[in-house]
Amino acid sequence: MDRKAYLREYNKSEKGKARYKKWEQSETGKTYRKRQYERQRAILDFYKHIRGCKYCRENCPGALTFEYRNPEEKTLDLNQVNGCYKWGDVLQELSKVEVICLNCRERQIWQQKIKQAPWPALALGSPEIAS
Repeated sequence: MDRKAYLREYNKSEKGKARYKKWEQSETGKTYRKRQYERQRAILDFYKHIRGCKYCRENCPGALTFEYRNPEEKTLDLNQVNGCYKWGDVLQELSKVEVICLNCRERQIWQQKIKQAPWPALALGSPEIAS
């Protein structure tokens, strides 16, 4: 058995899981996880900055969010990255999303609500009805 196969089997065993859990709770493990989180977050923020909002070209990462073109295809939540995702999975998810600022996202939600309202004129606050 080669070393890679041995380690794979060892990590699946109870002893391997206990050792990993102990390492993860140590200072070294916590520091590693924090670095991983910060690194993934920084790269995703840079991606948002480069892409900008699809509609208004806003490019401040704090004002941007990832919006799935087809929500049924969603396997990860890129807006809630915690540093534990594999980069291959993250890159695959990036191909399924658009970058949209929160203002444009709220406008989309509002427009959907208006389309679903039983009386669109009331939902818009039409001045003819208000008078």
